[in-house]
Amino acid sequence: MLTYLTRRFLPPIEADEWRPLLLAFAWFFCVLLSYYLIRPVRETLGSVLGRNELLPLFTATFTVMVLANPIYSFLIAKLPRRVLALIVYAFFALCLFVFWLFMNTTISTWTARAFFVWVSVFNLFAVSLFWSFLADTFSSEQAKRLFGFVAAGGTLGGLTGSFLAQELVGRVGMAQLLLVPIGAIGVVAILMLCFDRAARQMKAKTEVAVSDEDQPTGGTFWEGITHVMQSPYLIGICGALILAKLCGTTGYFQQTEIVSETLADNEMRIRLFARMNIAVQVVTIILQTLFVGRLMRWWGLSAVLCILPLTYAASFLGLGMTSTLAMLVIGRVAQRGMAYGLMVPAQETLFTVVSREDKYKSKGFIDTAIARGGDVLASLINDWLFRLGLALPAVAFGMIPATLVWCGISWWLGRQQALRAKYFEAKG
Repeated sequence: MLTYLTRRFLPPIEADEWRPLLLAFAWFFCVLLSYYLIRPVRETLGSVLGRNELLPLFTATFTVMVLANPIYSFLIAKLPRRVLALIVYAFFALCLFVFWLFMNTTISTWTARAFFVWVSVFNLFAVSLFWSFLADTFSSEQAKRLFGFVAAGGTLGGLTGSFLAQELVGRVGMAQLLLVPIGAIGVVAILMLCFDRAARQMKAKTEVAVSDEDQPTGGTFWEGITHVMQSPYLIGICGALILAKLCGTTGYFQQTEIVSETLADNEMRIRLFARMNIAVQVVTIILQTLFVGRLMRWWGLSAVLCILPLTYAASFLGLGMTSTLAMLVIGRVAQRGMAYGLMVPAQETLFTVVSREDKYKSKGFIDTAIARGGDVLASLINDWLFRLGLALPAVAFGMIPATLVWCGISWWLGRQQALRAKYFEAKG
């Protein structure tokens, strides 16, 4: 019976893949458990600050990313990957403890702003570092089979964090929620070390060289940027990401506007955001466990990458026709469910066919500076449209052409990934 269920619901898994796979599953579980415990707090503070604060907040986040990237790249160049990860996780745990101290008193406007920016930085760096590890460990063929299962670990962590946030906020208050992710980050560090050892053992059994994984990548910060500028493939990833951020940030602006006009109580907002997160995680885990691996093998990477932009197109069409809280919730759940359930495993597979240096430096630059630059660009566009007096339905309809361009780039990236995978296999 167990064998039947394993074959029915899990992707094909080789015997030597089980240990690193389960450790990666648990690692990502704890990363997103931490994030989804604090995400409703960030969303609540963002709605309290109001729509007019979003552009400065996204700009501040982008600025922090630009300043942090040289430091991150320097550490990548000088330190083994496991030491780099320990430093990153220790820094974030310390920051979270400082925010807990501040939020035990009156939450000032500046504390709310700083926390909003910090959560975005934490999410991008923690998740980017995790997927860099996996892209550096698994091959393109393994990624298409296994990344959906690994992503499901993060989904379960997000679902658990959302439930905890919903249940604990009324009992312990908003500030005390921050104590749980501090402990979870400590567990993350332990799991990372265990995964690193298991990954090296797996590669040793398959006679794949692992000596370079203990060594820093070397080079300089600028190489991550110059490699992006010189590679049409990486430029394509940047273009798709910027369009994704344009669509996602527009949806976030719409969410802030509709929720702030509909719900006046902070606790009601936290509960709404927590319940939306729960719905997103349910959709996501169904997609990750039952569909994404099969779809990438049956339909190909290009088709899977196109699903999210088409989902945004349908969501914007619905919101343009009726700008209600119910339509917003349906659209946002669908967008985020498809993003985490299908797009994340598919998008991370794109990085399995680049050099090791690009898996850390270029990927780190794309996932942080480019991603937040996309947020700033989207914020500027949305602020400009708001100043022009365009109503929410008009903005929603206007975003549909951007989703179609995004779809075209995604299709091209999937084809390029397949060609690169064949080249790497032939090269050995």
